[in-house]
Amino acid sequence: HPNVTQTIEAIINANLIDVLIQLLHHKLPKFQYEAVWCITNIAASEDSNHVQKLLDKNIIEHLNGLLD
Repeated sequence: HPNVTQTIEAIINANLIDVLIQLLHHKLPKFQYEAVWCITNIAASEDSNHVQKLLDKNIIEHLNGLLD
């Protein structure tokens, strides 16, 4: 899936993971939902480096915060 990989790499290179994390903490659930959707697409990547980028940002901790 070259297009998906290129899209994920563009998101990572633009430092948008930080923006997605901010949206996880947004007061509007719709924003949180969309951020989770993007994050899960990155996490489902076949490239382990993409997943590692999420882990480096402590994504698990941020996602767990949604469960409170």
